[in-house]
Amino acid sequence: MQYDPIMGERDHDLDYLNLAQVAIVVLDSEGRVIRINRKGCGILDREDRDVVGKNWFESFIPDRLRDRLAAVHGRLMAGDVEPVEYFENPVVNREGEERLVAWHNTVLRDPEGAIVGSLSSGEDITERKRAEQELSDIRYALDQAAIVAITDGRGIIRYANDKFCEISQFSREELIGQDHRMLNSGFHPKEFIRNLWRTISSGKVWRGEIRNRTKGGGIYWVDTTIVPFTDDRGKPYQFLAIRSDITDRKRAEEELRKQESLARVGQMAAVVAHEVKNPLAGIGGAIEIIGGRLPSDSPDRQVVANILQRIDSLNRRVQDLLLFSRPRTPRIATVHLPALLHETAELLAEDPTLARVKVEIFGPELSLAGDPEQLKDVFLNLLLNAGQAMGGNGNIRVSAEPGNGACRITVEDSGAGMPPEVKEKIFEPFFTTKNRGTGLGLAIAKHIVDGHGGKIGVESTAGRGTKITVSLPLGPHRGPVGKA
Repeated sequence: MQYDPIMGERDHDLDYLNLAQVAIVVLDSEGRVIRINRKGCGILDREDRDVVGKNWFESFIPDRLRDRLAAVHGRLMAGDVEPVEYFENPVVNREGEERLVAWHNTVLRDPEGAIVGSLSSGEDITERKRAEQELSDIRYALDQAAIVAITDGRGIIRYANDKFCEISQFSREELIGQDHRMLNSGFHPKEFIRNLWRTISSGKVWRGEIRNRTKGGGIYWVDTTIVPFTDDRGKPYQFLAIRSDITDRKRAEEELRKQESLARVGQMAAVVAHEVKNPLAGIGGAIEIIGGRLPSDSPDRQVVANILQRIDSLNRRVQDLLLFSRPRTPRIATVHLPALLHETAELLAEDPTLARVKVEIFGPELSLAGDPEQLKDVFLNLLLNAGQAMGGNGNIRVSAEPGNGACRITVEDSGAGMPPEVKEKIFEPFFTTKNRGTGLGLAIAKHIVDGHGGKIGVESTAGRGTKITVSLPLGPHRGPVGKA
């Protein structure tokens, strides 16, 4: 048996090295291979005789790393640095393919304690790294396309991607450690949630649509797939939820349902209004004739006046029904906005119940392309609502601001404001909080604004007033800026 100053009895020790399940490579101080076991030869796809005696760095390390790793080995042999316990670097096999190896290293010393070489044990991690990279790529692609969350077996959120944070408006720190109850909008019945949990707890995939609530109180819909990961006993230890935002689709579906419903209601309203309008006119005319025949000092004249007032009120409601059910196509003309707003404010002043309401109008001299009568109806309705919200006493501020080819007209009051559940419904037909009213005023206003290619929105907080903003396309002419 031969004795090696580095490895001792050569043949005997090599037998032990070949039993190892990792690659073993022994280098001398110059970087030449003194020993390599079968596992190491397998990684290099070479025979022992093709490796032993070769300079490791010149023969088996990629060109781009050769000089740097050889320099590190030289410093290690000189005792200038301590061996790195763990590092990864590629080696080149017979076919020129790079294999990534995770190494553990130590130095070898002779009986006198001098450093004479190095011993490294390595594991080929090429396939594992490739799989990890593929998983990372898949995860990246998934994160770009979907809302992703991972929870543990109890439903506690352990991972939330950027899209989850973006749509929910919660930060990742706020989501991690919580469960999905923090997103519960209260829309789904308890049985819906119980069925979801029963399905995934039994190891089955659940698919469905969920309405969630954002941090700010907004609503969003997600098409959801929840995949359970189970242990050997079939018990889920974590769940992967993949969601896609379908809020716009659900909103469009809801709008379509509303339009279909409104079309049916409109048809019915048109029939009712038509059947009521003519008889109402006849009744009113007859009452006026009767009243005219009464003596001037008759107490019944006041009764007749009250009847006529009620008939006028009913007639206005019939007109609202007709306007809602048979909207007129806008007759577009150039509208001078300040003049239209002032004319509308004068109409408001004719209502004796709003005599103590003052309307202040601010903004530039500008023109709009629109139907003057329809737009007057819109702003009169907004001013009436604002005045009534203040109990017939206070200031209404109307301001106009042009920008980006449109004009924003804001009507702001200092009334009682609206709770969220009312604010969400104010543009729905037949919804009203008044004792008397059809609930069609704002619905008609929205229809007119939509017909002009504009938008109408509301900002309101209970106890702090209401601000309604109408955005309309600007006309071809815009005058100098000033105060109306």
